[in-house]
Amino acid sequence: MKKTGVLTLIILCIIIALSCCPEKVKEEVSNQPVDISAVYDNLNGILVADTIIYDVIIKNPNPDDKWTDACLKNLNKEQFVDLLFESVYNEQATAYEIFSDKIITPDELKKLEKKKDFDREKIGKIQFTESWFYNDSLRSMSKKVISFSLGYEVLDERGNLIGHKPAFKIYPN
Repeated sequence: MKKTGVLTLIILCIIIALSCCPEKVKEEVSNQPVDISAVYDNLNGILVADTIIYDVIIKNPNPDDKWTDACLKNLNKEQFVDLLFESVYNEQATAYEIFSDKIITPDELKKLEKKKDFDREKIGKIQFTESWFYNDSLRSMSKKVISFSLGYEVLDERGNLIGHKPAFKIYPN
């Protein structure tokens, strides 16, 4: 009986001591510099690709390619592309030139849309720039999107895809 009373008293003293922590000490603790890499390690895992760039086709250029159709069946490309353009027009996002990182104003983007060879319907590729993290203890992978770039189709005189031309880049955060 005596031991449980002493144990209860010790726990009560610890709780009181912790709750009486002066504000200055709390402020000093919260203002300590944070090691971002440690935060990433704890939340996302180990950084395995600082910067990796890859393309994703978002418009099937070949109507006979059933595999690409299956891969894209859950993508609402038109809505996605419209959202990106509207976010630039509403100044909720900033568009950048792909190679120079020069800002593309909403008016400049409107001029791009008026070009003869450009059409939102022709947006066929998105290029992601990402950081990749692997969490060994969870056996999971996470990605942080650094930027994404849109490319529109360039066709020859017979309507065959030659390649993609860059439209603009957005940094999501």
